[in-house]
Amino acid sequence: MIECNSLKELEEYPQLFRIEDDRKFKLALHLKNLDGEEIPEDLEKAKMELKLTLYNNVAGCHVLRKNWEFAVDLCNSVLEKDPNNIKALYRRGWSRMEIEDYEMSRMDLENALKMDPKNQAVIQKLFELSVREKSLNSKYASAMKKMFS
Repeated sequence: MIECNSLKELEEYPQLFRIEDDRKFKLALHLKNLDGEEIPEDLEKAKMELKLTLYNNVAGCHVLRKNWEFAVDLCNSVLEKDPNNIKALYRRGWSRMEIEDYEMSRMDLENALKMDPKNQAVIQKLFELSVREKSLNSKYASAMKKMFS
C-alpha cells in the first residue's frame, strides 16, 4: 500500500502503472489529511472516481494482454460502485466471451449497448459473440446427430 500526501506524489511510483507477466496487482490509493480533519466529501468522491478510473484502465491493460480473468475481476470492482460504466461492461463482456461464458458476455454487452446504442465497439463484439455462439451450437448439433445416428 502506498500513502501519498498528494496526487502528484503518485508520479514517484511508475512501477504501479505497468503490468509484469501474469502477476495480479492491486493499487490502493490513500490521501493523507495532514491537519487531522475529516476528508471533505468532494475529495472522497474524487478519490473514488480516480480509483474506479484506475481499476478500469488496468482492466483495459489486462484485456490487451489477454488476462481475461483479471480483467473480469477488476471490471466487477468498477461495476459494484458504478453499474452503468459502459467501458467496464464492454471489457467484462469481451473478457467473458474469451473465456467462453457466452451468456454472461451477452448480458454485459447488451447492457452496454442499451446505454450507448451507437457504440461500434460494442456492436462489433456482439456480432463476434453471435458468430461464436452459432459455431458452438453447430458443434453441439453435430455431436448430438452423431450420438443418435
